[in-house]
Amino acid sequence: MAKADKAESARREAAIYRQLLDGWPTARIVENARVEWSIGPAQTYRYIGRAWEAIAAEAARDRSDHHGRAVAAAYAMLADCESVTERLKVWHTLARLLGLYAAKSIDLA
Repeated sequence: MAKADKAESARREAAIYRQLLDGWPTARIVENARVEWSIGPAQTYRYIGRAWEAIAAEAARDRSDHHGRAVAAAYAMLADCESVTERLKVWHTLARLLGLYAAKSIDLA
């Protein structure tokens, strides 16, 4: 087993990234890595960890973009409100989007 260079490691991580997005279970990914690249579970788990970090980073960017668009849309809706009741509903939505309300309590019992 020769050590993979940076380019090969990036290819392996990208392959595992796609496998995770396709819903492969961890055991199948580990077995596939053993067969395809002749690497052990420990190295495969490191690749899986980096792939999950990449997935999380991508999801955070997408969520941030969607959040920004939702806030902008809510502000735009304020201009179209014709009554105080409509304005209050939009402001309530904005307050929730911006996290201005206290967190709701969770009953763990």
